[in-house]
Amino acid sequence: MSKSTQNSKETKLVDYCDREGNVSTSKKENDPNGKWKLAYSNGEVLSSNFDFFLDEELEKGSIKFFVLDDSDEKWARETMKLSEKEGELKPFLKSLTDFVNHQENKRIYIREVCISSENPSERRRVFTEEVLEIIPIILKQQNSRIEEWNDLLQKYQLEWMREHAPNSINMETFNSVLEEFDINKGLITIVPDPVYEMSLQDMLQFERQIAMRFSSDGKCLLDSSHAIFYIFQSLVSGVNWQKHECQAEEKCKRELKEVVIRAMKQYLNNPEEALIPIDDTKETIKWLRKTHTAVRFPDNHSSELQDVDIATAALQISTGLAQIDQFFGKEYVDLTNVVTRLMMTKVPVEARNKYLSILKTLQEYTSEQPHRKMLMKAQERAEKLRQRKEQAKPNKAKKSSSTNTVESHSWEQHEPLLDGQEYPESKLKITKKEAHRPYQICQRPFSLVDNDTVQKLDNTEVDQVLETEALEISSIEEFQKIEEDVIAVPKKEVEESMEKIGGLDKLDKELAELAEEKRSNRTEKMLRKVIREHEKLIKTLDDIKEIIEQREEENSKLKGLLDEKTKNEAKLGNKLKSIEIQVERLKNFERAPDKMKKEKKEITSRLKDLKEENRGLKSSLDEVENERKLRDLEMNEMRLELRRMKNQLRDKEIVIERFELEAENSKSRISEKDTEISRLNNELSNSTETNESLAFQLSRMEEETRKRKMEEKEKNESIQSQISTMHNLLHQLSISADVEDPHQFRFTLQRLRNIKDRFQNKDQLKLAKTMTDKLITMSNRSEIRELALYEYQQYEANFQNYTQLVDLNIEKMKETRDCSLYSPLPKPPAFSDRFMNEYWLECDKKKKELEMDISDSECLICFFEMNSDQKTLKCDHCNKITHLKCASKWLQIHRSCPHCRREQLDPEEFPALS
Repeated sequence: MSKSTQNSKETKLVDYCDREGNVSTSKKENDPNGKWKLAYSNGEVLSSNFDFFLDEELEKGSIKFFVLDDSDEKWARETMKLSEKEGELKPFLKSLTDFVNHQENKRIYIREVCISSENPSERRRVFTEEVLEIIPIILKQQNSRIEEWNDLLQKYQLEWMREHAPNSINMETFNSVLEEFDINKGLITIVPDPVYEMSLQDMLQFERQIAMRFSSDGKCLLDSSHAIFYIFQSLVSGVNWQKHECQAEEKCKRELKEVVIRAMKQYLNNPEEALIPIDDTKETIKWLRKTHTAVRFPDNHSSELQDVDIATAALQISTGLAQIDQFFGKEYVDLTNVVTRLMMTKVPVEARNKYLSILKTLQEYTSEQPHRKMLMKAQERAEKLRQRKEQAKPNKAKKSSSTNTVESHSWEQHEPLLDGQEYPESKLKITKKEAHRPYQICQRPFSLVDNDTVQKLDNTEVDQVLETEALEISSIEEFQKIEEDVIAVPKKEVEESMEKIGGLDKLDKELAELAEEKRSNRTEKMLRKVIREHEKLIKTLDDIKEIIEQREEENSKLKGLLDEKTKNEAKLGNKLKSIEIQVERLKNFERAPDKMKKEKKEITSRLKDLKEENRGLKSSLDEVENERKLRDLEMNEMRLELRRMKNQLRDKEIVIERFELEAENSKSRISEKDTEISRLNNELSNSTETNESLAFQLSRMEEETRKRKMEEKEKNESIQSQISTMHNLLHQLSISADVEDPHQFRFTLQRLRNIKDRFQNKDQLKLAKTMTDKLITMSNRSEIRELALYEYQQYEANFQNYTQLVDLNIEKMKETRDCSLYSPLPKPPAFSDRFMNEYWLECDKKKKELEMDISDSECLICFFEMNSDQKTLKCDHCNKITHLKCASKWLQIHRSCPHCRREQLDPEEFPALS
């Protein structure tokens, strides 16, 4: 079955999003960041066209994203090797449309756009810009006529147009659009977005705040949920909203909270198809930080990515949930759900379900009074620790300690927000392969140091590093104190909690007994799972101990490196002195190129002046050459005009001779009449009976002869006047051949008027139209039809230009009476040789179909019979005879025989000289 005949409703999209795959990344030389390859178990490897471009090229926004499979990438690489320059192929990789122009049978892939939505049918989407690009490509692959779908395409372009951000549609709409265009959906493969999947995995590291995806032109985009979470992480998280050092800070925090919630509400009310550029969100955050200077915001700086263990994630998520409850409370449940759902993506997948149950019990237990006190103490300790860190920062003045007491947090019991949340697991496995890692993570508490920079630290930097280490060690001691305080809860409170736990144990036992009676097999499986999880926890504890030991070893290594640094300081001082000497020498060397650059600039300026002079001379020479050509053309026109006037003079002489012959004939007829009169007079004298009748006839004959004599006399006088005028004209023409006549403009004006009269009725244009129509009807080929239409358009344009130039010359001659302003006429409008060859070939074919031999009794142009009373014209070369009228029309367009294509002139326009 062909691609175009398959019913579109019976086909299905090829979905790779449910398949397991491996995403690998790499960085090499000057390649753009984040080069990825998506490999599947069937051996198929996918990549993007962005891999062939640098960051500077992608930032321009002219390159459109599309997916390449391994065969496409192989073809591109081989073509780039064969080409001399790499840039020759890059235009073909700028968009899918450009690539398909060279690889017509390319497999079409489209990205899945995942968004965080409460509606499951709206979570999977595609970009409308990519949909509008692949539809004409698939229609072309199906051999469909794209012109039939242009109106529908334009309708969707207007419907999906967005000015500031890309648009998207869900999968149901995507399927219906493809069916509306009658597209075989099996030709399209939906693939996951590796950039989005990698950013989701990076959210496990707490410093990476959001998950994003690229638009078709390479811009970073967020959905409304991630935009809200980004604002929360940048402006809300890390700020104590219950403690205020002064009234200005309290007012500033209150205003900031209103503005932040208003901005979050605005993002929440955005339509789900609209995605938000991350730059807009960053500008909003930057503006809010700038306008609310009284609030001390946390420093959101990124660090080297590393995996987070379950314990660290649990501590971070617990703190984040407390911050959410502190900021939103019970009033903004919708925003709380959005931020909580995205914060849970920072928990590792293998522990997410287990940790959710822990958080739910934690939310229920936070209303208890003992836990309330523990959290209050932990909060006070964390605030003190934060103030110590701020005071220990170098180059900053110490801030006054807060005099305000810590406000008590209202731990009101509310419904848990974690129920009903879904956290789908990705089927892609991310593997990052980097060619170089500029930083190495030292396994010690809260430190990240570059090994190369350790050797270059000076004494002050070493002191700062030691101070930060001491501060970090003190922070660990503070956390240990917090842990001891949490453990040291009053005994009564512990007993009360234990009693509650004992009551819960009794209920658990009763439930266990019932479960054992009804589902014994199921309980055994559950117990086995609990044992396995316990074993896993023991393993994780062992791993943590090993990591602590490794960090202690690396701390000792770091101290050794610092000792070596002090030894190398003297060597570095000597090297610095030698470097200063070399710098002075280099400065002396740099001055010499400056002089050379100045001389080079002067030489280039002189060369530019010489080039401009050359251009001026060339332009003046071209003008002189054009004037010379115009003079030559005018002289040629004058010569042709002289020849035409001589031909007209010869025609007039022939007319004079004909009139003289007619005069002689009339004289002979008069003499015959005279003899007849004399004969009648003799008969009158002989016959008396017919005297009266003869007298009457005689008078009548005399009257007729008198009239004839008068007519002949008038004719002779007119002929004589014409002969005299002809002689005068001939004399004037002979004089004007050598010397320019002051009245030359009259002859030029007369010639232009004759040309205008000849083209006045547009007979030439009508004949050209009939010829093109005839050629189209005789030939069935489309190329001949296009040629005929093109030739007629060219002929019509040349005809208009020719007649307009004639009219323009006539007006100039009338106004100025100066022949020097005469513009030379181009060649008369005529068809090209190719057209005439095709025309006569088709005519010959038509004639052979009608008759094998066409007799000379038929006209060669109109194919009608030539009667004896019609004027004809015979070719001197091939002896073909045509109607004189048809031939004159033909020869006004073409100065050649219609049969043999030899030179031929119209006898009426150019009569014979002899």
